[in-house]
Amino acid sequence: MAQQLFTLEDAHAILQAVNSQPVHDNLQGQRYNPPYSIENLSEEEFDEMTRRGNGEGSVFYNENRQLWQVALSLGYKPDGKRNRKILSTQTEAEAWMVYNQFMGNGIALPPETATGNYLTLEKCYNQYLESIEGQGSDRAFAGKIKLSKSIIADIGNNKMSELTEDSLRRYLNGWTSRTYTRAGKTSLYSQQHISKVYVNLKCVIKYAKKQGIISDNLLEDVKKPESKKFDEDTEKALTDAEVKKILQALSNKPMLKTMVMVMLYSGARPGEAAAMRFSDFDFEKKTVSFKRALSKTEKADIETKATSKAEPLIKHLKNERGTKKEYARRVLSVSDKVLDAVKEWQTLMIQNEKLVEMMKANGTDGYMFVKPKDGKHGLPDYYLFEYKKELKRNGLDGGVYRLYRFRHTFCTRLFKVHKLDPKTVQLMMGDNSMDMVMRVYNSINKQDLILASEKFSKSMDKVLGPK
Repeated sequence: MAQQLFTLEDAHAILQAVNSQPVHDNLQGQRYNPPYSIENLSEEEFDEMTRRGNGEGSVFYNENRQLWQVALSLGYKPDGKRNRKILSTQTEAEAWMVYNQFMGNGIALPPETATGNYLTLEKCYNQYLESIEGQGSDRAFAGKIKLSKSIIADIGNNKMSELTEDSLRRYLNGWTSRTYTRAGKTSLYSQQHISKVYVNLKCVIKYAKKQGIISDNLLEDVKKPESKKFDEDTEKALTDAEVKKILQALSNKPMLKTMVMVMLYSGARPGEAAAMRFSDFDFEKKTVSFKRALSKTEKADIETKATSKAEPLIKHLKNERGTKKEYARRVLSVSDKVLDAVKEWQTLMIQNEKLVEMMKANGTDGYMFVKPKDGKHGLPDYYLFEYKKELKRNGLDGGVYRLYRFRHTFCTRLFKVHKLDPKTVQLMMGDNSMDMVMRVYNSINKQDLILASEKFSKSMDKVLGPK
């Protein structure tokens, strides 16, 4: 749509013609500068907007233009065609105000959806979701949609004008005492979930302030609540005996055993291991490359909050964004034990002619870990479920021996056993933050502190010498 702005005089003339009201000069004798621009709109463009749900009289946000817009019909041109116009403003409130100015009192829609006096949090939340749709992955957006359901169910009917800093603070703090029940077990909400509620609601309030719906950012000074839930340290490194016990339990499941071997020797995330191809291994150089990860994607509807069935998705590595690619992609050396396991698994797959045909049909040939029944990628949870099921069959708890613990084990051994510097460990782990490596993965217990301080004390004794 080519921008064809009217002159200031044209804008005043239209306002006078529609509203039959004179346009006044301001006190300094200057002509009033309206907070909008006006453009011609062809019938084709108008029809396309209508198909997208942005017909005449609907205010919407144009992501490409970064403006709020509303389509108008101002009678007919001399050639008999509709005189279509589109108004553009900086805020939604201005769009409704100008729309009503142009349409007069006869058919103007009430501006209540554009002001905090009538606009509900639910409506404002939906507008915020519409404004960010398409910015990130479908999976991340679907997560925001799911999270919004509980927030809207709690306080969605509150008018934006009625919200206060105190009421929002009390609502957020209330999450620290709320519980949920899953599989017959009632638990407090985790810090991770509470943080998501806090961050997403804060984004909505910030959006409302930016759009002129409310005058203050009500959550600007509200601190994030801290969960009361006690979390056991489930991510500590595995002992040598536990590693052997797990691999023994997987001895009759070569696909799972091969995946675990790769994770054990490389510290790969479960999604990275599940997305591997046989070509990622260089059998001559005895190395493995990490280039992609398995995730999932799902669509979500803003109005109904319904989400589609999740589908597997091969995507970039976790930290592979812009210049951070060097941290995410990595090549590591692996032993003959890993390479032998990979070769054995590859031979088994090749011998399964039916599986090979299904993989070719599905475009998954060359990938190491697919579902045996159809040759397709599984969802990330599929591999976790199969892993837990096999451990349970052998008397082990998959909830205790989570797949991520192999990554923690890798990192912890790099520090404790091999005494590597933090930067090298960070690069081997594929993390773009050394803080994450130090804070999350390096398992330090009380005995470690006792031994370290004892060693330090003895060294200082040597420095000071005998009494």
